[in-house]
Amino acid sequence: MSIRLAAGKSISPIIQARSLSWRMRRAAANDNGGNQTSGELLQSALRHFGQHGLAAAHQALQEAELAAANGDVDARAFWQDICSVLDRRLAQTLEGRLIVAANPGTN
Repeated sequence: MSIRLAAGKSISPIIQARSLSWRMRRAAANDNGGNQTSGELLQSALRHFGQHGLAAAHQALQEAELAAANGDVDARAFWQDICSVLDRRLAQTLEGRLIVAANPGTN
């Protein structure tokens, strides 16, 4: 007994491309969560990334912790925002550390 295979349904490459691009437009791949970053903050984050490379988020975290230890609220907020642009999860870790540091007796 012989086995016969039928060719698949032929779809034009143009139709395939249209259907794939429609699916891609529906679901964005970014994980920003809808947060909008100001142009100045983004430029500062990119400049910081240019100076420190892949360690930029950790460097921003250290700068924010140093500013918090010195009581410089504006600098802490700036570096926390930079850290958030570069690595949102790391910035959330920083927020947790700052809350624990502000309330040392509540562990």
